[in-house]
Amino acid sequence: MLQSKNSRVAAILGVSMLFWAPSAKGEQRTFHLDRLEIPGGPDDGVAIIRPIVQSQPLFFGQISQGFSLNPLRTINVTGDYGTLDRSWSVVVNYQLTSYVGFGFSFLKRVIVGASMPITEYQYIRNPAYGIQAPFGFPKQSSSSQTGQSIGDVRLDARVLVAQTKNQRVSFAVQTSVFVPTGTTVNFGGNGWASVMGLTSLEVDVGPVAIVANLGVHIRPRITWNDPVHNSGLGIGNEARAGLGVFVPIGRQLRLGVSAFGQTGIQKDSVVGNTIFTARNSPLEWMGEARYSFGGGGRWWVAATGGSVILSGYGASDFRSVLQLGASVPLFDVDRIGPNPKPEPIPRDPDNVDDDSDDDSLD
Repeated sequence: MLQSKNSRVAAILGVSMLFWAPSAKGEQRTFHLDRLEIPGGPDDGVAIIRPIVQSQPLFFGQISQGFSLNPLRTINVTGDYGTLDRSWSVVVNYQLTSYVGFGFSFLKRVIVGASMPITEYQYIRNPAYGIQAPFGFPKQSSSSQTGQSIGDVRLDARVLVAQTKNQRVSFAVQTSVFVPTGTTVNFGGNGWASVMGLTSLEVDVGPVAIVANLGVHIRPRITWNDPVHNSGLGIGNEARAGLGVFVPIGRQLRLGVSAFGQTGIQKDSVVGNTIFTARNSPLEWMGEARYSFGGGGRWWVAATGGSVILSGYGASDFRSVLQLGASVPLFDVDRIGPNPKPEPIPRDPDNVDDDSDDDSLD
């Protein structure tokens, strides 16, 4: 009887071991490091979503190649002075990442799409922690140093909610779902599904478009080292924001400048305090130039360059992106220019009350 009971216990323990295996010494689950989420729409900036949907149904796609320098500093992940003295100043020295995306726009109000980042190469140096005390204290987190990583697939759905009749003010909302397809030991994915909601407001002042993005990303809680005692990085839910200004030069060239960043909005016994802390509040700026070409501006190329403003995790000392994109009409409809808007209605000289600058909502 006792032998039978012991056999059942041993069997249960054996099955349990199939579902639990300790990682290599010091190596643990990491997090999605790159703070750039390329929007993907045919009229978007490289870092800013715009509430613009073409009147003609389109299929579009793009590929971007990005480079980021020093996106993760050692001081972002530990506050131990001995470790900081022994270690290199950065954990991730650089990343070379491709961003692939495609989607559809239709009904003059809806954009849906999918995208995924793939890091072809990155250079990782783990902190030099020194000797760890018994029972794993203090916690010492390390990453796999393999060069390739895959990010989570992002699925987007955007709706143009409101727009004035003269199209000078537009407002859209977007929901993004991150599917946990990424690698989890070298800063590829988060390991669990997450969701992000964003709003986009655009105001046109003459030819200049001013765009503001604001949203919340509900993320899984991930810790590196000991964030509760201010000696590590804790990641949880985050607020994201962006501001962009875009100026067309002629009919084919568009110049822009933008700033984008985030901060944590969570404080608990797992991730510590993430709210407006230096580690959790990266901020970058980026300048960009975009050139449209081909029939009706169906093709475009864009180039960006930017740097860090606030050096939270993921903010790069230098960032650049090269992008090639194209859009294809789903059926033939006349279209004028790369960013069409309705032709202005000529004023009737006999009607002095006519006002073509109607800013009422559509």
